Amino acid sequence: MKDFVRGSSIQVISTRYGGALRDRYETRLVDYSESAVRLYVPAGTAMFGPDDRPVEPAEVAALEVYFTDRWYNVIHWANRITYKDLWYSNVAMPAEFDGSSLRWVDMDIDVACQGDGPLLVHDEDEFQENIEIKGISPELVERVLSARDEVMRLGKLGMFPFDHANQIQLLRELQEG
Repeated sequence: MKDFVRGSSIQVISTRYGGALRDRYETRLVDYSESAVRLYVPAGTAMFGPDDRPVEPAEVAALEVYFTDRWYNVIHWANRITYKDLWYSNVAMPAEFDGSSLRWVDMDIDVACQGDGPLLVHDEDEFQENIEIKGISPELVERVLSARDEVMRLGKLGMFPFDHANQIQLLRELQEG
């Protein structure tokens, strides 16, 4: 297996199901083990949107966790202006990671948790609309809904990668760093 160097620049490219660009930006590799890829996004990181034009830079630093074998990813923030102490999970196809870029496909459904608050599911209506519009197969629909349920289960238990306090501690270490 290829050696991955902590701090290496990693380009994150996400698309919507069907191939349209969602966003892209540069991050720094924190670690890669088995199937988990953790990335650090410094505050102020340049972000590019669907038309590949610059959008607002990253509001605050984030720690992102992607998987090459799971159908979701997780973003941890500690000090966002709009939401304090938040993790946000995108239900997504497993990421493709080659050591210099990480690509993932957003499947619309998201789950978020602020502080000790409840887990909230977002955009299920958008996913339902896209089932017909984009011709998403029943098998893929089942896989996406199963991933949503896994995020809800692990999120309630606070198990990795939803162990928010541990991930925020690492994020703060990276910021000091």
